[in-house]
Amino acid sequence: MAKKDNKAAAPRSRYSIFQIAALLMHAAMIFMFLWMGVISMAVGGIFSVISYIICGILIKYERYMAMNILFFTEVVIHNTAATVLTGWDTGFSLYFLTCVPIVFYFQFPMNMEASYSFRSRGNSISVVMGILSLLLFIALRLITYFTEPMYAIVPAKALTSYLINSAFVFVFLVICSTAFMKELDYSRSKMSQKLESLNRAAGIDALTGLYNRRSFDKIVCDTVAAGSKFCFIMCDIDDFKKVNDTYGHDCGDAVLKNVAAVVKGTLREHDYVCRWGGEEILILVTGVYVSSASNIAERIRSMVEESVVKHDGQSVKCTLTLGVAQHDYKNSYEETINIADKLLYEGKSSGKNKVVSQKSQMDSI
Repeated sequence: MAKKDNKAAAPRSRYSIFQIAALLMHAAMIFMFLWMGVISMAVGGIFSVISYIICGILIKYERYMAMNILFFTEVVIHNTAATVLTGWDTGFSLYFLTCVPIVFYFQFPMNMEASYSFRSRGNSISVVMGILSLLLFIALRLITYFTEPMYAIVPAKALTSYLINSAFVFVFLVICSTAFMKELDYSRSKMSQKLESLNRAAGIDALTGLYNRRSFDKIVCDTVAAGSKFCFIMCDIDDFKKVNDTYGHDCGDAVLKNVAAVVKGTLREHDYVCRWGGEEILILVTGVYVSSASNIAERIRSMVEESVVKHDGQSVKCTLTLGVAQHDYKNSYEETINIADKLLYEGKSSGKNKVVSQKSQMDSI
């Protein structure tokens, strides 16, 4: 539940920045219009403030599209009226330049929360708003060029108004640009996390959580390329078919998952384990000679033998046979895996539940 609330709060906080900035700006404009002597716009400013309070309520209830439309409508009505009443030189027409990036930015978080489509209803509305902003900007320039404003604003006040409005517009554009950059960083981060998750899922066996052969091969290749000493431990669950036949395949899966967990819990951080196939597990033990790898294998064998799997009221035990081989760089690592596999089957044929290793070498670790 908390995760959902955090997700919902993300676009809410982004929109609130613009809503609060616009509310404060229009509250300041009420006093500016009073100073300029344009009483009708000062009164209109009260309605603008109310509009942005309503925008805040819409944001709270996640009615983002309605908020976007109300935000745009207020900008259009307020600045069209202000430009017609006070003239082009007071700078109110500049706010139409902020409409284009802001309405598209408002749509951006909504696209991030849903699947993006340029032809979506929200994007179409943003395009219409952008075109309308351009047309109104041009129309107001023509209107103010051919007609006189209803209020004659003295040049000093008109210049002051222009500079204040330019500053407000600049602040909005900076906020919008910064927000866009944060959104892009957030998008890249999410994409990177999803890609990492997909890559991890593609390299992991779904049942056991161990590496699969494809991802394990890459790890082994990297280890060989580094020239490190390492050993392979090939493991096989003894009489696994009997477990499946006696208790069912669901129990067999539970046994396999338990063995995988025991193996993972026994290994060191820089060792790697993969589901090689069926009930076979292959371990890459790095930085050791065969004698140390054999000790690790014996520890795994002992812990698996002691573990018990509870399934449908049944207590099921199993054992492992393991073959240990050291890679000597004279042959390919595939050949070393084959050696470990042969040693494993030597153990199978001589009683099971044992570790069979190559001739031990002096362990310098």
